[in-house]
Amino acid sequence: MGNSEHSRSLAVATAERLFRQQGYSATGLAQIIAESGSPKGSFYYLFPDGKAELALQVLDRYSAAGASFLKHAGKDRPNDAGHYIRAVCAGLGAEMAQSGFQLGCAMANIAMDKAFEEPALAARLKAGFTQWQEALASQLSTRGLSETEADRLAAALLAALEGARTLARVQGSAAPFEAVADLFTNMVDARHPPGRST
Repeated sequence: MGNSEHSRSLAVATAERLFRQQGYSATGLAQIIAESGSPKGSFYYLFPDGKAELALQVLDRYSAAGASFLKHAGKDRPNDAGHYIRAVCAGLGAEMAQSGFQLGCAMANIAMDKAFEEPALAARLKAGFTQWQEALASQLSTRGLSETEADRLAAALLAALEGARTLARVQGSAAPFEAVADLFTNMVDARHPPGRST
């Protein structure tokens, strides 16, 4: 069981990286098996429904990791919404820079390739993005925004961050995340100045 779980973890991690680098459609099972080092027989035992089943597990892992990041960013200043937004943007920009701007968003890449052809994937993608938006809204709400304001800002911020990932890959620069951080922080600080109770 330990070996099976290790093989499963390696396969999911490898698929996640490849989906982020080259997309869902461009990633074949043979490449995932080869790069993960999984024996072919055990791979099909672990993922009897093939790539779609593997993608569901990638989405579960990836969306949970993203939500955890969004919940813990900017904890050093828990009352400052602008600082939170900057921390989120800086963290995502740093991750992309560390990868040489090779890693896109697994959920966005799968969505562009397969979302509406595979109902299970479409449902999981919707749930993942909803989880991220709710995490953003929750953190903004605890930092002084009304629930309605936090929900709307979270939706706009998530859309901007997904766009920033694409531009960052194309430009090979974290500048798009810095632009998002400046715009949204200025907007929030104008309505909810740091240090002032709301």
